[in-house]
Amino acid sequence: MTPELKALLAEAHRRRHVFRYSRTGSEPATEEALRAFELAFGTIPADYRWYLSECGGGYVGSESLNGIKELTDSHTRFREQRAEGLWEEADGVFVTGGDGGGNWMGIHVKSGRFVVICDDGDVETKAASFEEFLVGGLLEHGKLPDPIPETKYGPRIGLDDCEAGGRKHEWYNADGRHSGCYHCATIRVGQLWKKK
Repeated sequence: MTPELKALLAEAHRRRHVFRYSRTGSEPATEEALRAFELAFGTIPADYRWYLSECGGGYVGSESLNGIKELTDSHTRFREQRAEGLWEEADGVFVTGGDGGGNWMGIHVKSGRFVVICDDGDVETKAASFEEFLVGGLLEHGKLPDPIPETKYGPRIGLDDCEAGGRKHEWYNADGRHSGCYHCATIRVGQLWKKK
């Protein structure tokens, strides 16, 4: 992946996972956590390693990618299932999580394909590469998704407006053009968070 594409995907991931008061998905992995995982389970494919360190984990389209903590659990379970004779066709697949149907997903290390390991053991290609999977799941027709949900409808006054209740707004940067109040649902045009 090019540095430009990485920056675009990281911003798309942020827009899908960071909301007004909270962050959904997993926190980005530290280099120490990545190295500890690799000591226990082997080398993480380069593009997925970047994703873990920059984005963490979370939803890509309708599918969920593990963060580093969940990845340890997934690899432990997958290794146990392989020892029981399951997933014989899945040699060389680095598991990244599961799809909505309970199937394993991962990167076929030799070919680079992003695959699904079905209940019957078949391995099906979901995308030609992990990069293609991220682009298809995070971008909308090759572009960034809309700004965070609170701002995509433009300015509005919340029902619990601070000023109406005699309180002062405390602004945050909603999308670079709009300001949102931390305490109520009010959105206004302008960079009010810069003013004191």
